[in-house]
Amino acid sequence: MKSFSPWKKKAVAFISCQGISQFGTSVTSFSLFWYLTLRTHSGTLIALLTVCSFIPQMLISFASGVWADRHAKKKLIIAADGSIAFVTLLFIFAIPEVRSDSVLFALLFIVASLRSLGTGIQTPAVNAVIPDIVPEKHLMRFNGFNAMVQSAVQFAAPAAAGALLSFSGLHGAPDRCSDSCHRYRSPLLHQASGQTKNS
Repeated sequence: MKSFSPWKKKAVAFISCQGISQFGTSVTSFSLFWYLTLRTHSGTLIALLTVCSFIPQMLISFASGVWADRHAKKKLIIAADGSIAFVTLLFIFAIPEVRSDSVLFALLFIVASLRSLGTGIQTPAVNAVIPDIVPEKHLMRFNGFNAMVQSAVQFAAPAAAGALLSFSGLHGAPDRCSDSCHRYRSPLLHQASGQTKNS
């Protein structure tokens, strides 16, 4: 059986690594939506959380695409992904100290906005890395593979978020998801860490 060429191994490892990262991010985001829906049944608050989850990402993406072209892509990805994880971890530790629903909901909106900013920086950098790894004649096929991974994540994340939230509550869902994704993502990230010329 013909073995994978080095660039294919790096491309598959990188796309898989980012798929795991996005899965953890998406499960945490959907956990916030499920929690707010079940806790408040308020269309207004859900709409506000939606705005906080998507508008910052959309606004910063105009600049982050330029940053991905001008700066080290791997550093941007690591910084953005690490910032998302750090904000989530702070939120997890803050939950037991919050006694007021209004304060908790305000924290939800702030965390959603900060995570959205991180995603808006990370996503263009990830998309810009793939052409650096994959030869041009194979680029369409691997872009299709990347799109398939992203679609699978978006399909699985809502159900996984609901299951984790019902099993461990708001405090446990992001924590368990982050721990599991980090465990399986770390070896792939280590394998893919030397893949780009411009990183």
